[in-house]
Amino acid sequence: MITFDINQLNTAVFNRLRSDSAGSAIRALLADGASGVIHFKDLNAESLPDRRFIAIKPLAIPTSDRIVQRPTYQFWIYDDPNQGFHRINAVLPLLYIAYDYLTNPLTLASGAIGFVDTDNPSQELVDSVLSLHVRFVTVQLSIV
Repeated sequence: MITFDINQLNTAVFNRLRSDSAGSAIRALLADGASGVIHFKDLNAESLPDRRFIAIKPLAIPTSDRIVQRPTYQFWIYDDPNQGFHRINAVLPLLYIAYDYLTNPLTLASGAIGFVDTDNPSQELVDSVLSLHVRFVTVQLSIV
């Protein structure tokens, strides 16, 4: 059985977009570059990065060696309403490339990890609290 540290994985997933070369194409599209990649828990209307930015939200976390779960993440892409959704939509395909398990696997001490299952992106939404346009995509990772 292969095990891994979920904190190490969360850091690797975040750093892929924040600082890794595989995330450079996405950073180039964000208004604040690397600072435009934040943790979902840090979303705060008073201190948001300049628009277009991404918030990463970890979901399912393996908690037992008897239950096999794939770590699941949501990538929320936000932008100003006056921009429509075209700039958000331009980021979505780059997420798949940044985490592709064949060309850009995340390498941890326990093995290589990459996207294995991806939902279709959400509908075009308006975040009423932040007053921003947003779409998200949910992905599952697995050791490859």
